[in-house]
Amino acid sequence: MFFNAEKSTVIKLTLPQGIYGDIYYVADGRICQRMTMPIEYLDRLPIWEGSFGGCAPKILGFTADGRFVTEMPFIRGVRSAQDDVDAFLVRHGWEPVNQRAFVWKKRLHPQNDELWVGDIRGDNCVSVQDGTVVPIDIRLWKIR
Repeated sequence: MFFNAEKSTVIKLTLPQGIYGDIYYVADGRICQRMTMPIEYLDRLPIWEGSFGGCAPKILGFTADGRFVTEMPFIRGVRSAQDDVDAFLVRHGWEPVNQRAFVWKKRLHPQNDELWVGDIRGDNCVSVQDGTVVPIDIRLWKIR
């Protein structure tokens, strides 16, 4: 991770060896997870932007070994308390799928799809001066 002081942004690389995070799903009533494919990583960025405002990473390019290079705004604040994250999600219409695993969902109307967010824990969010919680490292996906 690199701080670009001139633009007040953070530049990040995805992990090496084709690791783009993970995605969760329900099988036999249990929450399971698997590695995210590169296209799923790219798909989550506009969902993030639409769900949590202008804080989603933007793709700048990729490295020779296939890592995505992203840039996102630097968010000035403090690490969020988990209670604040949970209250923020509830206020914005999210409901817990497995709160201990930091997995939540939100029904999208009128198409009746669900939007899921994972790994939305205090360590992955920043609370700004007005108390707003800003997610900075999360997983998002749509379930149809």
